[in-house]
Amino acid sequence: MSPYRAQRVRDVDGNLSATLLEPNGVVEPAEEYLSFLQNIGRSWHTTRGYASDLALYFDFLDRKGIGWREVGMPQIGAFAAYLRGTNRAKPNTGLVLLRTAEPSRAPASIQRALTAVFGFYDFHADTPLADALTRSRQHRLDIRRYVSKDPRSVVAVKVPKKIKPCLSEEELVTVLATPARLRDRLLLATMGLNGLRVGAALGLRHEDIRVRKGELAVVPRDDNANNARAKVARRSGLAGPGV
Repeated sequence: MSPYRAQRVRDVDGNLSATLLEPNGVVEPAEEYLSFLQNIGRSWHTTRGYASDLALYFDFLDRKGIGWREVGMPQIGAFAAYLRGTNRAKPNTGLVLLRTAEPSRAPASIQRALTAVFGFYDFHADTPLADALTRSRQHRLDIRRYVSKDPRSVVAVKVPKKIKPCLSEEELVTVLATPARLRDRLLLATMGLNGLRVGAALGLRHEDIRVRKGELAVVPRDDNANNARAKVARRSGLAGPGV
């Protein structure tokens, strides 16, 4: 079992955040980066996800006997291969993937883990890997054209674009009629008829809904009592048959 684990915490102001723990306490380099994400306004869901990804990364380094400051691109490539051969719920380092087999971990999950690691090294800019990334970016800026690939793109995972399935009117009616509680029906109707994510729906307030105009506003807020957060950077308006 991995000695590293992400844990949900609350900061001094009572806001939700996440941290990375090991048997001896907090992993300080990761804690500094996660606190930085929280301070610049990143969603706590993002912070929690990155904490889980860094738990995988630090566990990988422990297995290899590598210090986090000693990492270069070869080790990042090995980490990407490790992610492809393991599953987030039940890591299995001995798993051998056949060429025709699908990876145990979704491409989007692998890419997010790599993004979390690169962001971690961007924050700790005094490491060899961060220096290599900076030199690569500066090289492209100096010559003002693409000559060599960004080191990130070498290990980047291609995430297939998928069109998410939509419910037909008959299927939506069936879904809305299934819950016994009216509160649950209202939540599903608000989401289904207006195309809302659950975070946006749970974060709605009375002032966001203008029934006479048939309008509904999705407003990102950090002070919702239920910790719901809309996945939008700024206020947006919707209008649909469900409003």
